Amino acid sequence: MSTYRDRMVLTVSQLNHSVAELLKDTFDLTWVTGEISNLTIAASGHCYFSLKDGKTQVRCAMFRMVAMRTGFKPKHGMQVIIRARVGLYEARGDFQLVAEHMELFGEGELQQQYERLKKQLSSEGLFDAEHKQPIPQLPKHIGIITSPTSAAVRDVLIILNQRFPSIPVIIYPTLVQGTQATEQIVDAIELANNRGECDVLLLIRGGGSLEDLWAFNTEPVARAVFDSDIPIISGIGHETDIALTDFVADNRAPTPSGAAEMASPDQHAWLNTFQSHETRLQQQIKQRLEQKSQQLDWLQRHLQRCHPGHKIALAKQRLQNCQNTLQHLAQTSLTKAKTQLIQANNNLQQLNPSQRIQKHQQTLVQLAQRFTHQQQLQQSKQQDRLAQAAAKLHMLSPLATLDRGYTLVTDERQKLISKAADCSPGKTITTRFQDGSINSVVQPTETAE
Repeated sequence: MSTYRDRMVLTVSQLNHSVAELLKDTFDLTWVTGEISNLTIAASGHCYFSLKDGKTQVRCAMFRMVAMRTGFKPKHGMQVIIRARVGLYEARGDFQLVAEHMELFGEGELQQQYERLKKQLSSEGLFDAEHKQPIPQLPKHIGIITSPTSAAVRDVLIILNQRFPSIPVIIYPTLVQGTQATEQIVDAIELANNRGECDVLLLIRGGGSLEDLWAFNTEPVARAVFDSDIPIISGIGHETDIALTDFVADNRAPTPSGAAEMASPDQHAWLNTFQSHETRLQQQIKQRLEQKSQQLDWLQRHLQRCHPGHKIALAKQRLQNCQNTLQHLAQTSLTKAKTQLIQANNNLQQLNPSQRIQKHQQTLVQLAQRFTHQQQLQQSKQQDRLAQAAAKLHMLSPLATLDRGYTLVTDERQKLISKAADCSPGKTITTRFQDGSINSVVQPTETAE
């Protein structure tokens, strides 16, 4: 925003942004109904269209993620209800609605009725798995409740013929759309149960809008399906279409063709199963024959073993074995006895007294010789030790000094005197020489100055 000649001036961008903010703050999400025109679906998946009534129109945009959540494809002339944000496309200044939800006009109320009835039937337990009946693997008859002129029944018959053509098919014709469809569908289910001709029933219809499929969302049809004693497979509309009969039925198929595949076995799979059973049966028969053949061989061998001639031969063989064993034992016992006799004789010889005496005498002589020899050795050793000790003693003896010219002086008590101080005057001393000894009296001596 700027001023020009004292006036506040807005740029186009500022104006558009202010208006966009004003619309955003003023309007919440708004429900709008109208007819689609000027529809353009961009390569990005975004949808651009106008929503008009008899007097005026408004530009709208619905982005790809919202369009993907819509259960149908928008078309020109389609009456719809949208929940949208009111805004302004600032780049062009275009007033527009940005759709966040779209549904067909008139289906909103039907959808609410659908949800209420679904909740009621679920609370009563009509959807519980414990009430579901098993679908037979190989039905004898297949019943179809549908319009006999519809494309869906032709597709179903083609599939049934391809999968297992030998199973008979019974069609219970009924309307599948309109006000009378509900009553006719209920009557067809009751008729099939009263006749009891079929093992399984297919309740089918091709695709369409919620209003087209409404007969299969009514309470009478849902309860008739639940009360049926014959298992019912529900195949209503396309894969994305969910009818109340899908919840109540014993099984739900995504399409009528899927219901046909679910009800009929695959003949090729069954043929493969039969061939597999045949192969297994042949193998079992072959194994049984082989077992019986082996059993017969065993009985033949058993009979041969039980034959008297065979028993006599066995007894003869056992007798021969016993004879051989007896001879071997006798020979072994004789050899053992001889060995024991020789051993006893040797032991007796070793225990003879004369031999033992002679042996002891020899031992005594040997011991005497060894004693004499040891005595001589000990005596010689002792003599040598004595001589050595005498020599050492002589060397240490005081008498040995006499031979070298020395003398020994002793007192009256024969105590050796080694100092002159021990010789007091008048004392008698004995002096011993090599060849004898003399007695002397000690005389006083003068002390040298």
